[in-house]
Amino acid sequence: MPGTSIRPLARMLEGAGAIVWVINPVGRLAYVSAGVGEWLHIEPAELLDRQAIAGAAVSDQWQDHVAAALSAPPGLVERGTASLKITPPKIALPKVPPPTTSGPSTTSGSSTSEAKARVVDVRFISVGYDERRFTIAFGGSYDDRLIDAELGDALQLRQRLDRWRQQNQTMQAISLAGSSTLVKRLRNRVKVASLARTDALLVGVRGSAGETIAVTLHHASAPGEPMANVDGSLMDTELLDATLSPLLSKLNDAREAKGTVIVRGLDRTSTESQQRLAQLHLQYEGRLRLIATARHVGECNLGDASVMASDSASHDNVSGGGKSGGQSSSTAKSTSSADLASTWQQVQSVGIISKLVDVFCATVVPIPSLTDRIDDIPVLATALLEHWHAKRECTSERFNRAALDALVVYPWPGDFRELEQTVRAAARTAPGSVVGVEHLPLAVRSYRPGDPVARAKVAVMDLDDAVRRFEAKLIQAAIEATEGNRAEAARRLGISRARLLRKLEEAGGDGASDANVSESS
Repeated sequence: MPGTSIRPLARMLEGAGAIVWVINPVGRLAYVSAGVGEWLHIEPAELLDRQAIAGAAVSDQWQDHVAAALSAPPGLVERGTASLKITPPKIALPKVPPPTTSGPSTTSGSSTSEAKARVVDVRFISVGYDERRFTIAFGGSYDDRLIDAELGDALQLRQRLDRWRQQNQTMQAISLAGSSTLVKRLRNRVKVASLARTDALLVGVRGSAGETIAVTLHHASAPGEPMANVDGSLMDTELLDATLSPLLSKLNDAREAKGTVIVRGLDRTSTESQQRLAQLHLQYEGRLRLIATARHVGECNLGDASVMASDSASHDNVSGGGKSGGQSSSTAKSTSSADLASTWQQVQSVGIISKLVDVFCATVVPIPSLTDRIDDIPVLATALLEHWHAKRECTSERFNRAALDALVVYPWPGDFRELEQTVRAAARTAPGSVVGVEHLPLAVRSYRPGDPVARAKVAVMDLDDAVRRFEAKLIQAAIEATEGNRAEAARRLGISRARLLRKLEEAGGDGASDANVSESS
């Protein structure tokens, strides 16, 4: 159609060296000017058709990280225009910048750390409606912005997330986002554990996203290595062998092959299955790595005394106490060996056999609960919302202040998993671009601190622990009533003597002293 060609406009933009890009209705880069290439020190064509959506899942290609950084800020759809200061990811810079449009480059041999891309103030403009809506971004300097307080909060959260993503490109598990002291220590410990291909035990409260962190740790330390996931609470030895069969076949086929088993809920795995894991670990002599998750002992904190990994990412090899009585690193902030031995007694008491305690004694990573990192909740919630928005499961881009306040006040008995489910449900409920307090689940929006009724509603009972404690009381009572006669106690309980012995072993005690125990039938 005459008069509608885009080429004259494109030529003017290229000639002016303008920083301009266009995001199409499905969130992909449809146009990238030469000015963007000069700004980022890359070829513009390398970014075309890549997703420019905040929180989008990216590959290990640096171009995807750059494209995600060019996404529009929250509030664009409702206001029609929005601004954001964009800092390009360092990973985008090549060792030798390409020639610019004004002539040959005078820089040669510069390294990635030497090449610097400046921070640019970008104005985004939304054009069109509904499914035909697209976005044009102009780089420049804009002093006429008038942003309300809530949009300002949303932009600050977005910028905090962008900085986290740029600084932790190999640690992209959302549960690791935030700036609190505890999450910084967690990230450092995970990084230390990822520097070497080592066995690791992640310990946290129920719902603390330990399995996601375990997968992140595996990919960071051994990318491309085959992996098998095991749900410990469902495994007997036969099912365990069937689950691990494909991985073990690869190890048997090639002597140099390696693999990782991620065990969810090691503390709820049967003794027989744990013994089988320990046997396989020994059999493959370091080629089979174990990364496991476990809950705190009776929701008890394993704290810094249990951490054999240093808080500093510069230390990649520290050894701790355990049954083998290893020496603590002088650089680690750990306590005395007696404290460490006490910690491992707690780990054993929750149901982890001594052979696996020895396996994990070098690297234990405690995962802090949300109640201990309240300052991170707005960032975590925003990252989760961006995740679901990038997957096109919702139209929401941000939370209003009332919603964020409600999320911060709520005690999160289900920890990170409950927050994840809450954000997803709220995002699906909110009809527009903003999640309000009215879109949150009733338990969250109606919670009032200090209200005993509200506390009772969010209280969570651990059924497995309750059953275990009840069984222990019955067994102890039966043994005392029979004056330590295990066979008679088993008859009174209606179970076999072998099952009674296994229950006593799992409980970590004999139920009676050797002097008082009778084995008569």
